[in-house]
Amino acid sequence: MKTKKITLFAMAIALISCGQQNSIRNNDNVSKSKIVKYCQEIKYNAFEKFGEIEQGEDILEYHFYRNNQLGQTVFNIDYSLNFNSITISSYDKDGLISTIIDNETFERRYFYGNNKVDIFSYKKNGDVEVKISMELDNNGNPIVLDRTWDDERFYRTFAFKYKNTFENVETSTNYFNSIVQDNFPMRMILEIKKPVMGRIIREDQYNFDGTLKSTTKYEYDSDDQLIKVSIYNGNNQVLNSIQEYTYNENGDVITSLNQSLYINNNPLFKMLKVYAYKYNSENKWIEKTTITGSTTLKGEPDNTEYTITKRKIVYYGDSDEKHYPEWDSNEFKGILLKNKK
Repeated sequence: MKTKKITLFAMAIALISCGQQNSIRNNDNVSKSKIVKYCQEIKYNAFEKFGEIEQGEDILEYHFYRNNQLGQTVFNIDYSLNFNSITISSYDKDGLISTIIDNETFERRYFYGNNKVDIFSYKKNGDVEVKISMELDNNGNPIVLDRTWDDERFYRTFAFKYKNTFENVETSTNYFNSIVQDNFPMRMILEIKKPVMGRIIREDQYNFDGTLKSTTKYEYDSDDQLIKVSIYNGNNQVLNSIQEYTYNENGDVITSLNQSLYINNNPLFKMLKVYAYKYNSENKWIEKTTITGSTTLKGEPDNTEYTITKRKIVYYGDSDEKHYPEWDSNEFKGILLKNKK
């Protein structure tokens, strides 16, 4: 069936429209020899004491996912204390999202047809709050996305067009907002390096009058790892911000440098994050220490923040695989986040 050919790009568009983010489901699902069954990730506050970084008691984030034996995620939970939010997601047998519950106040359900996806968001009383309908081409790419609110007075429409060349796919998006009765076009360029995989190399965003609002450029290293994101404003291409990344031999980010608010090519604000990891026998990290340092708008050093993130990864075939019966239930809600500060 063509319904199984929905691209990651299509699903990302739908999730962005719904405000959903998934934070820990990535290539860790499948290692060379083992398949992850469960992964629980908890981020704690931390502090520096006598030159050592120690874990605090406050839990800042909680993430959990469960995979089937093919390495496909079938259930996941995301908590964030900063955003005061909880999201619980379930997936069907094909690995496609079927249900999302946000903050236990409304439920979002996905229905798949031939080259079509309908997403309904329900209020707590069962009424439909938002409907998103997405039409797909034969390659699983979105060509139309409509978002309608319950009173049907407000809606937004995204129309996608694709221009294919040997090396690139150009995606043109026309965004119509009934609230302002105008169009908001955007163009994204994808560079194709492999038959079924591409990477974004440039995004252009336009104002309502058709003038260029911003350009985002992406750079990669020889291992196809993202190393630099540069954002420029307007037709005069004034530099706005630069985000740079470096990686270790395991492909994990070890530094992240954000420089923004440029004046005469000099950034007023800088934020540097440095990461250190501990790994398991499968070479997947099970503990991550993050040090965040930033400057004020005057260029002076600001506060330094510390966090420690710990993972419990259980693989199919592990001796303790059967020790977590609560993790097999779709009623599992993880741990309750409480701010103890």
